[in-house]
Amino acid sequence: MPWPGTTHIREFVEGDIGESRVVLDFALVSSLDDVARRMLLELARRLTLEGRGVYFVDPELTIPDPDRGDGILVPVIADAEHVLRGGPGGQPGTAAAP
Repeated sequence: MPWPGTTHIREFVEGDIGESRVVLDFALVSSLDDVARRMLLELARRLTLEGRGVYFVDPELTIPDPDRGDGILVPVIADAEHVLRGGPGGQPGTAAAP
């Protein structure tokens, strides 16, 4: 049985979000298996290759060492508001994905 988030990731990648920065919030995620972790890091890698800024909100370090696979870590921020409001490293108009 596929991970339920697979459909959402596929829709997210195939859709045109039209934003330059993306925040993935893991605040309510208690755990991820290896496959889910790889899928999320691959999503971050692909979005970065498209020229988008990608950030994780991960207060419980659900994804420790968030290496996209190219030796570059996805920035982990305290909350999406920093990016959404244009705070440090952010700018207004960011798409947030649960």
